[in-house]
Amino acid sequence: MHRDLLREHPELRWRAPRAAIFHGLSRIEIGQETLRGVAAVLFIGAAGWLLALQGWKSRPPAFDMLTYFNNADALVHHGVIPRVGDVSSYGSFSPPGTSWFMALGMFVFNDPRLYEKAGSGLLYAGTLLGVFLLARAAFGSRCAYLSVLLYGLSSLGLSIAGSLWPIGHPFFYVWMGYLAIQWVKRQKGNYLAAALLVWVVGMNVDMTIAPAVLALPIVWLFYHPPLLSRSLLVAGVLGATVWFPYLQFAEGRGFTDLSSQLLRQSIVPANYQASWCDPALSLQSVAGATAQPGTGVTPSQGSAVNVGGLGQRLTQRLRVVREGLVANYTGAIPTSPASVALMLMTLATLAVVAVDVFARSAVGFAARYAPQRKWVASRTEWLGTRHTADDRPTRERMRSAAVLLLMLVIPWLFLLAVAEPGKPERFYWLWPLQVIALAAFVTNVVAKSRAPRTIVWMVCLAVVFMLLWGPVFDRVDPTLHGNWAGTDPTTVRAMDLVASDLRTQGKNEASVGYQLYVYQFMPAYNAIDSHYKVGADLDLLLRFQHGITNTNTCAEGVAPDDEYRIVQTQPDADPAAPREHFNVSLGNDYHMIGQEGAFQVFKRN
Repeated sequence: MHRDLLREHPELRWRAPRAAIFHGLSRIEIGQETLRGVAAVLFIGAAGWLLALQGWKSRPPAFDMLTYFNNADALVHHGVIPRVGDVSSYGSFSPPGTSWFMALGMFVFNDPRLYEKAGSGLLYAGTLLGVFLLARAAFGSRCAYLSVLLYGLSSLGLSIAGSLWPIGHPFFYVWMGYLAIQWVKRQKGNYLAAALLVWVVGMNVDMTIAPAVLALPIVWLFYHPPLLSRSLLVAGVLGATVWFPYLQFAEGRGFTDLSSQLLRQSIVPANYQASWCDPALSLQSVAGATAQPGTGVTPSQGSAVNVGGLGQRLTQRLRVVREGLVANYTGAIPTSPASVALMLMTLATLAVVAVDVFARSAVGFAARYAPQRKWVASRTEWLGTRHTADDRPTRERMRSAAVLLLMLVIPWLFLLAVAEPGKPERFYWLWPLQVIALAAFVTNVVAKSRAPRTIVWMVCLAVVFMLLWGPVFDRVDPTLHGNWAGTDPTTVRAMDLVASDLRTQGKNEASVGYQLYVYQFMPAYNAIDSHYKVGADLDLLLRFQHGITNTNTCAEGVAPDDEYRIVQTQPDADPAAPREHFNVSLGNDYHMIGQEGAFQVFKRN
């Protein structure tokens, strides 16, 4: 058949190869666009990671990450599969997913202060790539490049780049959103299975992203992509495998940990002092200290939603709505007017997308059913419907933008309805999608509004300045004087004194006591997990940096047979630093062998 066609039309003999060549060139061009995007992701990712790591020596391991350090150590050196994570603010055990990313750092680095940096850097780069693909699918390449820049170098982006703090990592939600777009675009149930698997794995890292799954049924109601596929079974098996260790542990506790986090109920025992070596001790606060959110202990008292009267609950909900609307923008830039302006730009993009989708739906409806469809289409042109319903690239782009809108709005509204006041970190995982909408305001709303190019560039520079000026320049620490890694803090140097003295005695274990300023939850959660105690983060330095085990396991940090005592003479200047301590007398049993800043090191006579 093809030979007969060429015999009748000899001019096609050169047209066919030429078409094949141009088709190949178009594929190469598409590949080059992707390569440019990957190059931008790698460049911004490297810059952001280096900024996040600057001065890493001056930042000892965070207390909240101790469980994951212990889990990773048990996994790497003993092959023990992690079963639980840290103790949440509700007093329940979190899933252990972060432990696997912490273990990655143990293979790469030797210093415990760097253990979480390998996993955090990997997730950071993956988030940037997902932001690029998601933004390009919904709003085009210009929006994708700007989104990567804004997210990668924003305050929240840089914080996540250097930390594995488990508070709903945005990596999983970004890729869940991208797979949801592919589910609608390609009309294949495999992408739904992949999106659900990503969500399930992300939940195992932290359950804060639980509301993300609520967007998928809404997406299906709008576009009806296929639900069933063989991949759903594979995703279910893989998801069950990931969750099996935690569910096995939770079953032994009657699933109280799981229900506590899903229902936001505190299960902290009221008599947590019973686990202390000396239950008669009590924490004393520094005069003038103010409580910091999330640093105290709330004993078991049922769901926080039902506490107080109707008026109080309404006031709290209004406070959450006010905080939740600007939470991530305030985290990026603390100036209130600027954060409100950025939030309004994001909402403006969502409104434009919603109106445009509605208008195109109206045109499509009119083209099918309205007898005067040309009149309807002309009347809806002012809404942005400049392309007909047969313009496939435009339809796909608008569908992708609509899916992104739903993936952002549905969880955002849910969090505004149920989140607790004073916890803006509940909204952190939404930040990448908010950044994409913010970038789209510049590239797709202002730029296509027939505004002068000068205005467009002014808006773009204003957004970049507001989001990036403070975070980038605050990260560049001139006090390091060319020492990019920074210097050891006083806590590390104090533990070095203890380790050095023990090495001279040829000992690899000792009872080391701590009289430090702490948050209430540090000794209180010992009733839930024995790893929680005053000075547990300093024990970690002794163990991983010096191979020394502290035999003092008392929750309050001090024991009668302590061979050493680390005494903090004054709290840190940071207003968010802990201000409570146990007032225990040293007596005449110790003499000071050294001091590093506010930390005095004593040894028993």
